[in-house]
Amino acid sequence: MKKAFRFAGAGCCLGGMLATFLIWYCLPTKDEPNVVSPALSSGGRSATPATATGAVIPTERDDVRNIINPGSISTVERLRQVHALPDDLSRTDREAVAHYLKYGPNRAIELVIKNDLMNKLRHQQTLPPEWTGVLLDLYADRQQNITVRMYALQHLRPQYELTRDAAIRRAFYEALNETHNEIAGGALLALRYLCTEYPEEFDTALIARRAVEIAQDASVNSPTRVSAVQVAALLKHAEIEPVIRALATEDSASLTLRLSAIAGLGLLRCPESRSTLEQLALFEGPEGKAARTALKNFQTF
Repeated sequence: MKKAFRFAGAGCCLGGMLATFLIWYCLPTKDEPNVVSPALSSGGRSATPATATGAVIPTERDDVRNIINPGSISTVERLRQVHALPDDLSRTDREAVAHYLKYGPNRAIELVIKNDLMNKLRHQQTLPPEWTGVLLDLYADRQQNITVRMYALQHLRPQYELTRDAAIRRAFYEALNETHNEIAGGALLALRYLCTEYPEEFDTALIARRAVEIAQDASVNSPTRVSAVQVAALLKHAEIEPVIRALATEDSASLTLRLSAIAGLGLLRCPESRSTLEQLALFEGPEGKAARTALKNFQTF
């Protein structure tokens, strides 16, 4: 029986703490040309021309051919066919889907389709033996669309739970160094979950220390920095308290970062934070509301 995961939806939500981090999903992506219309191979099998190499990628199912060829049928019908795909796709059709994930266009609706296809492949009756490699390849490709890379990284978390593959563990640790975009933030959120569920397989102290380093680095991508604050606080790493106490009152910090810092102070419940939260609680607006909520944690301490 398959284990249930708290991991689903077009945004691959990793839980409630992702609310601020997932703002970036709404950012538009650059349009790319449509994939060439489907053709037939000489043997009569449905086939999909590759967008990058010009080679022909065969499919056994017509619905797979339709899904991975934008423009062949309506987008609504493509989505319907994605959701109706069976859980026993052939190796040929899985390879065609993997090709589309890597080389297909990345307009907004295509990203939705790609994420839904990733869910489909992860929930096959028998876990595809090549699936870990496909996800690692998508994540590691620095030329790939950042949203596709994030989707792949997020899907690697439940993939680890299914396989316990050391290559996935290494990929998450390596991703912590990519702080100029959202990758390190996504890795931190996944690692926070994994080190809690599998403490003997992940270095919680290392993850917490790295979160602190990222949180205090002003040059880091903003959503990643928000995630770092959340993760360090959720792991109860007290070393983060002076950093986020300063962020909570820093006028130059983004509102999202300040709210994350305030929430983190509430999670840590350090005595030194109380006066800062009490001052912020006097303000109207989101900072005041967040501070009042954080102070409630001190009442039950």
